[in-house]
Amino acid sequence: MTDDIVHDQEQKKFSLFIDGKEALLTYTICEDGIIDFTHTFVPPELRGGNRAARLAEAALRFAVDNGYRIKATCSYIKNYIRSHPRYQTHWLGH
Repeated sequence: MTDDIVHDQEQKKFSLFIDGKEALLTYTICEDGIIDFTHTFVPPELRGGNRAARLAEAALRFAVDNGYRIKATCSYIKNYIRSHPRYQTHWLGH
């Protein structure tokens, strides 16, 4: 079992593999330095272990570290940003 987050820039996703299952967070890179986080999914059998939050944290750190402004089509990411003020200055949705 591994639970290291993998960032696949070609596929534009962050993944967490546990017991052969994949939790993931997908994104697109838009014009004008905007990254849009589009979808977060954790398989039902992996829920409840803070896995979506770990994916969100890794993805948002990537965005900030690389100077992106953040768009959040994904409702989970919107809610995560609302509860983590350090990302709000980079967010286009507030």
